[in-house]
Amino acid sequence: MAVGVDYSRIGVRQNPVSNQFGSFLISGFDVRRFCRFCQGGSGTKRFDDPSAIYRRQVGSSTFDSAATQIAFFAQDKLGITPTLR
Repeated sequence: MAVGVDYSRIGVRQNPVSNQFGSFLISGFDVRRFCRFCQGGSGTKRFDDPSAIYRRQVGSSTFDSAATQIAFFAQDKLGITPTLR
């Protein structure tokens, strides 16, 4: 008969970089409004337009964790006959 223990410590680290440079989302499609937005004309800034949203990843997106696993096992060498195990 054999017995044993299996102990594992598993480390997980993930650093997904998503949208680190940012992106614009412009609702609707109006050519004149889009051109004014791109030019930043008529004394307004690009971020003043309510139809435009700028999204950017801010802060750390690192996930760092560890898991501990423990298992016990027993193995028996019983068989139907000595040659059939």
